[in-house]
Amino acid sequence: MRCPNCGAKFPKNANVCIHCGTQISQLRTASNKAVTKAKKEYQPELVVYSSIFPTDLSYKKTLLLCIFLGLFGAHRYYTKQYISAILMSVFWTLTLIYSTILGLVWGKYISLNVDSGLFSVFGTIASIGGVVVLIRWIYDIILLASKRYRVPVVLGQKE
Repeated sequence: MRCPNCGAKFPKNANVCIHCGTQISQLRTASNKAVTKAKKEYQPELVVYSSIFPTDLSYKKTLLLCIFLGLFGAHRYYTKQYISAILMSVFWTLTLIYSTILGLVWGKYISLNVDSGLFSVFGTIASIGGVVVLIRWIYDIILLASKRYRVPVVLGQKE
């Protein structure tokens, strides 16, 4: 097991990380809801990433959101990882728009040269972004299935 605070390895049956002093009981009372408040108050040092899901997040809901809406970053919105969620949403939407336009144009006007100018640049950005989102989505599913997906939490009070 790894400490969510410092990242050091420690035995699963240990109650305290020997490197930083984080208590395991703090993980049991950790909160994902407090992440937004900590970030708004400019206290990012309170936010740690843990593979142990806090009580205010559902593992099953996160997994289902990832499987069915993960290409749009739904599981990342749910776990309050907003920057990566927005990037996934934007790039996957651009990929869908480009694919739709290309499909419509290609189907009606095969002789039209769509590989030139601004459309080509848009297509390159959309394609590369779409591939990156697709790879990240598959990786997130693997991490969730193996219970190694890390979510931001604010640790509970020390006992």
